[in-house]
This record gives sequence, C-alpha cells and structure tokens, in this order.
Amino acid sequence: MQSVLRGHLSITFLIDISKSTINEDGMKLSLGKLGRELGVSTDVVNYTEGYRPKLRKLYILTIIGKDHLGLLYNISSILSQNGINIETIQVKENGGFLYNQFVLDCSKAKDIQNVRSSIRKYCEKTGLSFTLQQEQIYRKNKRLIIFDMDSTLVA
Repeated sequence: MQSVLRGHLSITFLIDISKSTINEDGMKLSLGKLGRELGVSTDVVNYTEGYRPKLRKLYILTIIGKDHLGLLYNISSILSQNGINIETIQVKENGGFLYNQFVLDCSKAKDIQNVRSSIRKYCEKTGLSFTLQQEQIYRKNKRLIIFDMDSTLVA
C-alpha cells in the first residue's frame, strides 16, 4: 500500500521472510541502515497469521476551511485522547481551502458525543466547518441517474 500526505510518502509491504537467508533482526538492522542513508524512517511489525481485528465502528470526519497550522496535530490529539484510531486521511486543497476527510475507527471510543463536542470547540475556535457521521452505505455518493423516455428524472 502506498499513500502520500502533504508530500510525505508512506509505503507498507507485506513480505514473507520464512525462506530468506536473513532473519527478522537482520532485516530490521538492514532496513534501519538503508533508511538512515536515504533519510527515511522504517518500522518492522510482525504479521500474525489468522489474526483478524475486531469489528470496527467507522465514522467519517470531514473538516473544511482555510489551511490552519496544527490542524492535523490538534485533531489527531483529540481523537487519540478518546481512543479513536485514524484509518485514513485524505487531504485536498483548492484555492487556499482544505478538504480533510478522516476515516475513523471509533470502536474503543467511550462517548462519541464528547468527541463531537471537542472537535466542534476546536473548529469554532479556528473558523473551520466539520461533520462527523457514522459510515454507512447510505452515506456514499450515488452514481446512477435514471431518466424515462422523455428525459424525466426517475427518483
């Protein structure tokens, strides 16, 4: 998997080293050395076969407004304090306005209304607009438009 956020590249690999001549510790050392040479950070995490995370309770947080220094830091701090994991972040910019969409796993959040209130306070203070909504199939954009024979839109 590969993503770029504000010019920072993140790449995740799932590799099998069971038949490799290098073990996990050797791989960590080699990747660490290569990372230092290239000026990037590396991390190695074990994959546990058969492990499946618990069901997630996904929410979509959308924040729109003028770019604000510390936005991602402050929002991620609020989310972290409430036990919420950020699954993905999508940032788009157009004419000085930012559109930030966070996919959040709120399965460990104790009080989603408290989270909403904390985000509201931050957004009001910084002049940003936001929505926080549970991810559902009905939230998705519709992609099919049907017209009858005389071009009347059928709902």
